[in-house]
Amino acid sequence: MPADDPVQMTIIHAFVSREEFMHGEWDVALVHSCAQLRIAAIELFFELLEADGADEGPSILRIQDIWLTAQEIDRVAKPFQEAVDKIQILSVVFGDTPFFTSIEEIFQSEYGQNAMERYYDGDESDLRVVLERQVDEQLDIATGAKTVDLETRANLYVNPLYTYALASVAEDSESDPSHHQRKRNGLPLDQLSQRRPIAEAVAKVTLDIPNPIAPLGPDATHDDLRVTDIDVDPLSLDALIAETEPGGRYYVTEAEYEEYLLSHRPKVRDDDLRAELGSTVDEYAPNWLDAVFVSTLKALEDLQTADELPTDPLRLRRKLSKAVHGVDVEDPETSTMVDNPTHLLSIPAEASDEIEDTDYISQDGEPLPKIILEAFEQHGSFGAVVFRPSEGDNQRQMNFHAVATEDVQSHPDVPDGIETYEELWNRYFVGKEFLNTLWRQYHAYGDYLRDALESAYKDGTVTDRELRAFKTGSVPSDSHDNTEPSDIQRAVEIADEVLTQEPIGQRLESWTPAELWAAATTLDIECSSPAQYDSLPTFTCPLCELVEPQCGGSECLIETLAERFRTKAPHLLTSLYKSRAPSIGEE
Repeated sequence: MPADDPVQMTIIHAFVSREEFMHGEWDVALVHSCAQLRIAAIELFFELLEADGADEGPSILRIQDIWLTAQEIDRVAKPFQEAVDKIQILSVVFGDTPFFTSIEEIFQSEYGQNAMERYYDGDESDLRVVLERQVDEQLDIATGAKTVDLETRANLYVNPLYTYALASVAEDSESDPSHHQRKRNGLPLDQLSQRRPIAEAVAKVTLDIPNPIAPLGPDATHDDLRVTDIDVDPLSLDALIAETEPGGRYYVTEAEYEEYLLSHRPKVRDDDLRAELGSTVDEYAPNWLDAVFVSTLKALEDLQTADELPTDPLRLRRKLSKAVHGVDVEDPETSTMVDNPTHLLSIPAEASDEIEDTDYISQDGEPLPKIILEAFEQHGSFGAVVFRPSEGDNQRQMNFHAVATEDVQSHPDVPDGIETYEELWNRYFVGKEFLNTLWRQYHAYGDYLRDALESAYKDGTVTDRELRAFKTGSVPSDSHDNTEPSDIQRAVEIADEVLTQEPIGQRLESWTPAELWAAATTLDIECSSPAQYDSLPTFTCPLCELVEPQCGGSECLIETLAERFRTKAPHLLTSLYKSRAPSIGEE
């Protein structure tokens, strides 16, 4: 969003930034595990870039495994976090007339009485109406009445079942029945602000899985993967999933999924989305976080039934954590992933710890400076704010409190040679772009191989029988005998007939880049190698896009490292394909 658009920036300050800042307040174990994994992968990648003559296959494979673990945590947790953030922001602004009045008055004092006519492209001249529409839009997204991706609805931005389940926690069942007439989209918004701390405690405990998610943990080979001074054992995603099965800590029955989660399905107003969520537990296919969430809701109900529900949010979090995870994550004698944020977060948080929180929403001034101040002072854990004017490139403002930190090296795990917080932030900002570029190249070259295989199939260079081997892991033999076909052989022939009816492009769509590489290489398909293919996504320094004319003034600070990346990337891609390729043998 252009940073100098008064109307849009006012909306961002009133709603969007306040919701996004809630991410900075997620001081929970699972978020720390995800961040620690990404930093570990980046550090290992820097080591790989600097190494010469080493066997790259195991290292780049390990880096990708670490990154994919973080990506899977993020994929599963994101729809839950977004639902919580929507509940929080709606509970803050819904029905808050002084809030809207304050925003409107400040907007007019800054930009004039006719500012809407001069700056707003829409047909509305009243800022309050625009703000109220924003509330309605956030409500529709939170409850599934409006989906962010109307076409695919894949990877739901917000899972509305989480929204309704959390809202039911915040709803006072003993309140005046007339409250139920003031629901919006099935949410008791008039009660959320009073009972929101209960919903927040449930949400935090759900995300407080205390264990380091492997490969994070005590690793004898890679120091970067160690989490020191922690009192719980690492847990792989497979082991975490096993804990949701019978006998596991987070096991939940189908009846309990129905009661605590799927019972809210009829409230979802979008027919297609409601159908996609499924009408049964099997159709919904709960993930491991669903199991932890329902376990937390059950533990909350147990406390309510026993009349032992603490009124203090911290005590409630401790009781729920002990009941759900078997560990009190707030116990000062027990160290868990709650106590292990990355140094990217801990340094600015400590630097702003002594600064008094200020609510800039009601203070005069343009929205962008207030957003920056809130990011660095009221919320504390943001290392930088990146924004874009209407004309020009992205710009960056570093957290001035963190930048002023003198002894960065005193913080654990800060790499040698890093003397300032800005250098630390730059390191991971660049490292993330290195890896994201490599993963984009990995998939882009796979797309190129898919097209090459499709062309080879259409011109008769390869057959169905040959291609099928790279999904089964065994190249069929050309030998024949005179015996009658067995039932198994006949079943294979029938499957072949069905398979060949599906267009080749659709069949290859499900193949991984490594499977495509194995097929193209083994079948001698004519195509360019990664080093020869000139349409791969290219790496550009992300810092240079934030600083004019270049990140180092007259030159790019990382040009030498960038050139090393450009030289090594094709070899790293080949190593990845070889490592991930299916094992092909001949019968």
